[in-house]
Amino acid sequence: MNKQSKKYHIVFGRMAKATLVESKQFDFDEVELVCLEDYLSFAPLCDLYSVADTEKRKIWISETVESSSVYNRILDAVDKDIETIKKLISNFAKIEEIYLWTGFDVSEIVGTARLLYYLPSLDKKIFITDYPNIPLKNIHGNIIYPPTLYTTASEQIEEVVKHFRLLSKDELKLRCESWASVLSENSIIRVLHENGTVSSENETYFDSHLLSNCRTEFQSAARVIGKTLCDIEFGVGDSYLNWRLKQLIAMKKLEVRGKLEEIRHYEVRLLNNSQLFNTSYPASY
Repeated sequence: MNKQSKKYHIVFGRMAKATLVESKQFDFDEVELVCLEDYLSFAPLCDLYSVADTEKRKIWISETVESSSVYNRILDAVDKDIETIKKLISNFAKIEEIYLWTGFDVSEIVGTARLLYYLPSLDKKIFITDYPNIPLKNIHGNIIYPPTLYTTASEQIEEVVKHFRLLSKDELKLRCESWASVLSENSIIRVLHENGTVSSENETYFDSHLLSNCRTEFQSAARVIGKTLCDIEFGVGDSYLNWRLKQLIAMKKLEVRGKLEEIRHYEVRLLNNSQLFNTSYPASY
């Protein structure tokens, strides 16, 4: 990290980082850019200083995510983020201001809460973006409200920068408390609701969405998962939905054709209409 840097900008994910860099709004010799990549919407969470918790998270991921490229990226992010946060803590005295590019995204909200919880003090000036309430013009001149940095065009960042606001002490306290809460609940998935709150849910939470997108004729698992991701506004990753689809097959809710490997290698269909349980959407969707 640049020892001379006073302002730290925290982004979530490589796509978000690329967007900010491409915007050319900052001189990164003067401003420190920190990227957190762990996808915290699913898998057991881990305390920053607990080796056992960290291993538990990594083991769960290794048993669930089957694509080698995705698996390695997610596992690497677990350890990488822990080390990144620890470096931030060690450099804390040098930080003057922190800018959180937190969007309306469950992983980013949980990641922000985790970061704030472990900072040695909240006496610094800490700012946050006002996603998803920032009106931006798209290439057609229409007003849109992107929910996150990674869904924002690089040329729109100049306007987004104007919408940072200082977090109050009460807000900082609430966000720290939210991390302590989700960590203690030890759930498999976290879900973001329309009012901005995050709840811990059972691993079967999205099963009804998957089943509602299945038919009595075979269709590719990729299609089912893609439609489900749109339904739930990408509230969890495709690797998690792929795991749940295979669990539904094991539970005899679905019939499979092809090799149960990566998403593109197999197809699924409902066994019959009588086996389709209640597919009403959760109240948050």
